[in-house]
Amino acid sequence: MHNSGLTGMVASVARKEKTRSPWIANEKWRRLDHHFLVVFPQFLGGVGQKASGRDMKILFLHGWNSVPGGVKPSYLKSHGHTVINPKLDDEDFDESVRVAQAEFDQHQPDVVVGSSRGGAVAMNIDSGDTPLVLLCPAWKRWGSARTTKKNTTILHSRADDVVPFEDSVELVRNSGLPESALIQVGNDHRLADPEPLAKMLEACESPEGG
Repeated sequence: MHNSGLTGMVASVARKEKTRSPWIANEKWRRLDHHFLVVFPQFLGGVGQKASGRDMKILFLHGWNSVPGGVKPSYLKSHGHTVINPKLDDEDFDESVRVAQAEFDQHQPDVVVGSSRGGAVAMNIDSGDTPLVLLCPAWKRWGSARTTKKNTTILHSRADDVVPFEDSVELVRNSGLPESALIQVGNDHRLADPEPLAKMLEACESPEGG
């Protein structure tokens, strides 16, 4: 499909889905082509082919004022993985930790991904040896955990204006992690563009991530 045809289809779908899909309605128009490919993976060559060679169970913990089914968990699902994506209470952090712990205990995922506040939730549950992938983790704002486990990968943008990049530098230092555990990627806090999405998938599918 030519780019012009895809762009027109993106605009048409976005108009039709605006009331039914809030996360599409809230996205900037310049990004709609990327989100369209996430939601409708048949337009991406090779979608569903897992680099890890197997279907992984991924517990995805969303951020503050976010909802299940957003861009990042949808991206992981579109690549053939089973994504457990519970609704977390925005106001009660302890309740969010309780819900996340219950989901972890029930499903025993291969990897836990936590975005922003969800990263702090991930750091505060008992996940044993299960690897963590933390996306711009807001660990200084929520929870009591000040270190993370050895098999943790952190993705963060230097341009993040919500959670400072230096917070992740400090977390790596506090936890005794190698500098390579922190991956600088993306242009904002959301990490919802193609490059950070691909890095998130790579982190989940790496040997340390399952």
